[in-house]
Order: sequence, then C-alpha cells, then structure tokens
Amino acid sequence: MKDYKREVWSTRVGVILAMSATSIGLGNFVRFPAQIAKSEIGGSFMIPYFISLLILGIPLLWVEWTIGRYGGKRGQGTHPFIFHKIWKNKYSKYLGVFGLSIPVLIASYYTYVVSWNLGYAFFSLIGSYVDKDKTLFLQNFIGTNNADLNISIFSLIPYLLTLFLLYIVLSKGIKGGIEKFNNFFMPLLFIIGIILTIRVVLLGPNIFKGLAYIWEPNYSHLLDWKIWIMAAGQIFFTLSIGQEISVYASYLREEDDIALGPLTQTSLNEFAEVIIGGTIAIPVIFYFMGSIQPEMMEGYNIAFIAMPMVLEKMAFGSVFGALWFLLLFLAGITTILASCQSFITFLKDNFNYTNKKSTILTLLIVFILSLPPILWYNKGVFDEVDFWVGALFLVIISLIEVIMFAWIMGIDKAWEELNKGAKMKIPNIFKYVVKYVTPLFLILMLVSWSISDAPYFIAKANIYIWIERILIIGTFAFLSYIIYKAHKINENL
Repeated sequence: MKDYKREVWSTRVGVILAMSATSIGLGNFVRFPAQIAKSEIGGSFMIPYFISLLILGIPLLWVEWTIGRYGGKRGQGTHPFIFHKIWKNKYSKYLGVFGLSIPVLIASYYTYVVSWNLGYAFFSLIGSYVDKDKTLFLQNFIGTNNADLNISIFSLIPYLLTLFLLYIVLSKGIKGGIEKFNNFFMPLLFIIGIILTIRVVLLGPNIFKGLAYIWEPNYSHLLDWKIWIMAAGQIFFTLSIGQEISVYASYLREEDDIALGPLTQTSLNEFAEVIIGGTIAIPVIFYFMGSIQPEMMEGYNIAFIAMPMVLEKMAFGSVFGALWFLLLFLAGITTILASCQSFITFLKDNFNYTNKKSTILTLLIVFILSLPPILWYNKGVFDEVDFWVGALFLVIISLIEVIMFAWIMGIDKAWEELNKGAKMKIPNIFKYVVKYVTPLFLILMLVSWSISDAPYFIAKANIYIWIERILIIGTFAFLSYIIYKAHKINENL
C-alpha cells in the first residue's frame, strides 16, 4: 500500500478544544442533572462522582492519550492495529473491533437525537411549543405517535441537515475541518453556556434551593454501592471514555505533552458539566415547578419536555430556549465528529482512502445503522442499542485498553511513554491506580450492569429488538472482516 503522510493538529489550543469536544456532549447538560435527580440524594452523588473522576476518569484519559499517540507514531490511529502494535499476537487486532464498531454505532443513534435540537431551536424562536402539551409536542416531532414507523418530516429535515454538516466538516480532514470547526464553535458553546448560567442565577434567591439540592450531601447514602456505580457511569459517559479520544491522540506530535493534556481536557469538561450543566437544568426546574418530577428525568425528557416547560415561563423565554437547544446541538455535534473520525481514520490509515471517500462511506454506514433506532424508536430499539453499545461495550473496550497499557505493554514502559514530552510529573501512585484500581473499578461496573440492567434488556426483546441485535452482531462481524482485509493489505503489520 502506498504510504501517506498523517495529519497533525496545528496548535496546542486546537488539540485541547478538540479533545474537550469529544467529552462535552448531551451528557454534560442533560444526563448529569438527570442522574443527580434520579439518585434522589442530591449532593451525596457528588462525592463518589469526584472520587470516580480521580481513580477512573483521569487515569483512563492518560491511557487513551498514550496509546493513541503511540499508535499514531507508527502510522495507526484506531484500536485494532494500535493493539496489534502493543501486543504482537495474531488475534490482538480483533479485540479492537469494539473500538472500531462502538463509535460508528453510537453515532448512528446519537446523531438523530442531537439533530432534534436544530428543530427545537427553530420552534423555540417562533414559539411553536408555547402553551402546548410538551410530551405530545415531542411525540409529534419525532413521530412516536405513529403506529408503525416512528418518523416525521419535522425530525427528518434537521437529521438530514446534521448529516450534511458532518460531511462538510469531516471531508476537510483534521486541520481544515475538525480543528477549525472546534476552534470556533467550542468557545461559542462556553459563551452560550455562561449566558444561560448567569440568566438562571439572576432569576432570584429561590434559585438557590435548586443549587442546594445538588450540593447539600446526605452522608447516610455513601455506603450505597448503586450510587457509586451510577457516579462512575456518569464519569464514564461524560469523558467519552472508550470511544474516540485515542483516535484524536494519534494525530499528536511525538513531543506533545500527554500528561497535562488530559487534565486540561477534564477541567474544561467539568466546568461545562458541574458549573454550567449543574446550574441550569435542576435549579431552573426547581424555581418554576417547585420539585423534580421523576418522569421528567427519564431519557431526554429533561431536555425536550421539562426545560421547554420552564423556559416558556421566563422573560424572553423564546430566545433563551433557542440558546439552550443551540448549546445542546453544539455539544452533540462536536462529539459526533470524533465518533465518525474513528472509522475515517481507519480507512485512511489502512486503505489510503481520501478524506471525502472515507467520509461518504462512514456517513453512509451511520445512516443505514440509524434506521432501526429511528423508525422503531418506541419499540424499544433505541434504548436497546444505547445500553449495549453506549454502556456495556464501552466498559469492555476500556478494560481492554487498560490491560494493554498496564499489563501487555507493561506499566513501566507505558509510564515512560506517557511522560515523553511531559511538562509535569505524574505522581507514581497513579501507576498503581492504573494497574490495579482502575481495572477493578471497570470490572465492578461490568458485573453490576450485567446483573442489574442486562437481564432487563434481554427479557424485553421483541422482533424489532432482535433485528437490531442481529444488526449489531453483523456490524461487529463486518468490521472484523474489514480488519482482516486491512491486515492482508498491510503486510508489514
């Protein structure tokens, strides 16, 4: 195969904004407040949350930045052949099929939800949902009130527009597309978030009742293991662990600092989640509704039902509503760019495809895979793929990453690789955290979800869910075959 020169990020700021973009998504502004509300213990959630950040989140970011740069220096930016570079076993590359399949599958249903925000931003400006039943409005928007196929023109148009925007950005590559997009829209995201936060705080003294709900702890719940698993799960989702961070890291230069970078990424993510996300939704719902209704915390109800209910009560609510949905759209689209870039990078690294060809093929796969979750949304298909792909499989690929880093490569060699070009010295205690504590935590998460959640999803299967399961298995099988073909082409691997 003819070699090509891999791109690198133009600036350090571009790297940090891009990495932050992978992490900052709907989970920061929707899932985070929903998790706090569903835990029903408020501030007690935040203690295991920050402990999980320290022993699970940050160590895994160090792992992913390190293996990504390690692979990029050797011409590979995706899990299959990064694993093969680390572990010279003929089957090691097939372990990477999780890392290749998961981002594409997540993009297939996540893109659809993110696109809703385009429609809702427009409807907010023209006041379409004012004085209307918000649940019914959402059902009409996405078509779940239809008996067979859950689709409507109102949700289809923003979905197609979102796919077109993804093509425009991704087809221009890392520097000309993703980096330029993030350099402009990530600061805009923070500006919108800060504006909304200030607006919420200025509502009046009663807003602090909602803030107290988040931050006043009840220490009697700290021995509840379910709260710890819930908090660890939120850290997992909010940092986009196990998805595309290593792909972005493969475009780093060899001398780039990968010790401090994850800490900067985490800081921006936590500012978006804890300060902005924690200040907007829960406090404003408390202010206008007086309490948190459990049904409003399920799925994406907090974004598309609860928030429209309270935003219409605010002065200039249509404007702030549009800003809220624009915030969610920008948070989601920047994450999807990274998800799609994973398979694009694989095609470029191993088949020498152009950006445009790789982008078209990737978005075509994303569109095809999106059809069951979209068309059979209220048949349970969406929740099915979200659990297996967006939760359980992510833990599996992250556990494989840690084992590759700390045990196969060896913790000493891996730590040396991590500290190349570092402007700060990571305390050696984290060597033991990465080698022992982090994988143990991942195993506990895997066992917990397998016991508590997996039986529920297995039992509720219908014909539509079985079609989706076959599609997921088929995706893994197809991409395993693509990995095999790539290996045959690259005889030097």
